[in-house]
Amino acid sequence: MSRLRRAAAVGGAAEEGSYLVSVSDLMAGLLFVFIITLMVFAFNLRRAEDSLRQAEEQKQEEVKQLKGADAARAQLLSTIQTRLAREGLAVEIDVEHGVLRLPEEILFRSGFDDFNPGGRERLAVLADNLATVLPCFTVGSIDRCPQRTYDANVEAVVIEGHTDDVPLLPGMRFKDNWQLSAARAIRTYEVLTSRSAELLSFRNERGEPLFGVAGYADSRRVALESTPEARARNRRIDLRVLMTPPSTDERPAVSEVVEF
Repeated sequence: MSRLRRAAAVGGAAEEGSYLVSVSDLMAGLLFVFIITLMVFAFNLRRAEDSLRQAEEQKQEEVKQLKGADAARAQLLSTIQTRLAREGLAVEIDVEHGVLRLPEEILFRSGFDDFNPGGRERLAVLADNLATVLPCFTVGSIDRCPQRTYDANVEAVVIEGHTDDVPLLPGMRFKDNWQLSAARAIRTYEVLTSRSAELLSFRNERGEPLFGVAGYADSRRVALESTPEARARNRRIDLRVLMTPPSTDERPAVSEVVEF
């Protein structure tokens, strides 16, 4: 019996030792898997952080470019406004939205696309100044503006026709304010480009002409009231300037200006 007991004891010890070895191997394997998983997690985390950092840097660069384009457009609009004021032509500018605004009394009488007395002459003044100022803000015009300081280029100049909310009477030349606003924009475009054919030569970075037209009827009112004064403000021509952001090269400071 004692031999059997000793044999059983020895067998139990061997089984216990084998069990401990198996548990140890299992723990070592789990630890190895954990370490590998942790390394993969750390690698993915680092890659995600790099991607976020690159995305943030790209976003910051885009903001810098947009600021550069906005600065150039603001300088363009203010320069034209100042030059026109010297010649007795008062216009409004909306720097935030890139708009030079021609009030109705400068151009048209209510309900028509025929110019007010002196309207063509005022547009001739505008055309001459556009032809002088635009070379400093358009691609391929450095020879016409050696003092250019901005890298951003004009993408497009959209001549927008706008009306008030009063429907046109039956029998009038135009069916509705949509047709009237488009006709006013086209008429303005024709007068500007006939006065200065140079305006047709300006191109954006894709080689496309800068100037185009659009008609908005009363869908983009600047005054929401229904008073005569508000409606007069809404009857207008807008020149909306769109810019291409500057390149990622070093840009001039916003404080730099172009002298004309």
